[in-house]
Order: sequence, then structure tokens, then C-alpha cells
Amino acid sequence: MGYDDDDMHPLLGTALMGAVMAGLFFLARLAYRLPWAHWWHWLTTW
Repeated sequence: MGYDDDDMHPLLGTALMGAVMAGLFFLARLAYRLPWAHWWHWLTTW
């Protein structure tokens, strides 16, 4: 998984990964607020 000189910049890859993680976190929070996601709340309140 080493980076070559002509490969994508490591910082760019890290920023991209951070953006993907932030997007997934946002989607998870959004889904948690939706009514059809009440089953997840029910599962986590055991």
C-alpha cells in the first residue's frame, strides 16, 4: 500500500477518506431521525 511518485497524494487520499467517513456519519444521523429507522432505536435500547 505504498505510494509512488505518480500515485495519488497521501494527503488527498486521507482527506477523501475523511470526507467519506463524515458522509457516512451524516447519513447515519439522518437515517436515525427518520421514522422507518425506529427499529434501530428499539434494538439499541435493550
